[in-house]
Amino acid sequence: MTDSEGNRTSVTDKGPLGRAPETERPGPAGGRRGPETDRPDPEDGRANPEANPQAPEPKGDRPQGDAGRAGAAGTAGAADQPGTPGQPDATGQPGTPRRPDAADRTTPANPVPEAAADAPAAKLTPRERRKRIADRVLAEGQVTIEELVQELGVSQMTVHRDLDTLEHQGWLRKVRGGATAAPNALFESNARWRGNEQVAAKEAICAAALAIAEPGQAVIIDDSSTALPLARALSSRGAYTVITNSLQVINELAEEPDIRVIALGGEYHAAFNAFLGMSTADSARSFRADVAFLSTSAVDNGHCYHQAQENVLVKRALMAAARRKVLLVDHSKFGRQALYELAPLADFDLVISDTQLPQEEQDALQSLGVRYELVSEEPHRA
Repeated sequence: MTDSEGNRTSVTDKGPLGRAPETERPGPAGGRRGPETDRPDPEDGRANPEANPQAPEPKGDRPQGDAGRAGAAGTAGAADQPGTPGQPDATGQPGTPRRPDAADRTTPANPVPEAAADAPAAKLTPRERRKRIADRVLAEGQVTIEELVQELGVSQMTVHRDLDTLEHQGWLRKVRGGATAAPNALFESNARWRGNEQVAAKEAICAAALAIAEPGQAVIIDDSSTALPLARALSSRGAYTVITNSLQVINELAEEPDIRVIALGGEYHAAFNAFLGMSTADSARSFRADVAFLSTSAVDNGHCYHQAQENVLVKRALMAAARRKVLLVDHSKFGRQALYELAPLADFDLVISDTQLPQEEQDALQSLGVRYELVSEEPHRA
């Protein structure tokens, strides 16, 4: 019988190695019968190029199927790879490039990274990611974990770790399913959030306090957001020496030519934008100022309270360093609770609040013998 190339083949009469007898073997122009017989034979004209140098490359002598792919992958010898470029085949002619199959295809030289979908968040450092979370909580008041996962392109576990860190630093309060910037009975949020609360009342309180601070005096201003408007107004009143642990007050007055700033160093706490701790308190005790303006987180039952122990330590030292002590506190702080007691209201020479202070709180101040002043939130003209 004949094959597809017109060569005679034998189906039954084969030798011990599976080759057809000499009378049935194809001539030099014949093709191979498959990968199994794709080996040079000393008696085959293909094995000796000098025997038939003009013999064309057989059309059928390219391996097919799995055996061909194995040869292309380099598992077979050079003699078994007639289609490999640059390698001579059995006829002595350069190999013809083989048509690549699926196993030979490779991925693009510059594949798209798997994290491409997370590119905006993937470029953020943990610090930048936490700042974005804090900014959103402060702007919106609250945020859910699912919203943060979608916005940042990170896992829920990563968001939980970021929220835990921010809560520990005092930037937010972690709640079920998310976080909030609103304070509860034992929590007051960070300096930026506090600075946006009761703005009109704080400005009116500081306008009244400004009349107490006389030019030339040494004035203590703590890290409270309530006292910040006072610091801003001092530069228009004359020369002062300002002693403070607040980084924001330092920055506000640093370039004022008439203001001498004494900064109390120590450990910086981002939640309060201030220097706090034992070293700050020790530094404060080495001064003697004319008047100290301070605030607090909560007023209850005739006492001041604060949520941070480090802050209480420094505020007490500031009170001890001043001849006169003035508490600046708006009406929203009354009736609140916080963890650490700062001092009785009676320890202050004056308490300044606003006219929205409930009558029962006013009566309590009178019964305790506390001197206080209430100011209107209407714009004050200096």
